Amino acid sequence: QRLYKDLKVLSQFTPVLPAPKIKVQPVRVEKVIDAIKRAIYTQVTGTFELCGEEVMSMAELFKRVLKEQGINRVVVELPRPFFFLPALLGLGMTMEQYYMIEDNVCKGEVGNG
Repeated sequence: QRLYKDLKVLSQFTPVLPAPKIKVQPVRVEKVIDAIKRAIYTQVTGTFELCGEEVMSMAELFKRVLKEQGINRVVVELPRPFFFLPALLGLGMTMEQYYMIEDNVCKGEVGNG
């Protein structure tokens, strides 16, 4: 939800949106809910990966989110260092978010959890 809101706001100010050059594996909310239910009812303990079905670039994720909102913008992939100054100044992201700019995909097989 946050990504949808952030991209909608940013798209009002610029025709070009920067996206970190990373890979992500988004998980549908229904899958998260199912995993939580399973953990509660079977008393699962420990840590496990919850992965989406598809690995994609962050730029592709941005494009899909924008398309779902009916917004047409150019999305440009940029390397991590590009985001340092905006994060340092608190412009659109925090330093904590900057430090999290790295590939975010499961290490195991796709779709496990």
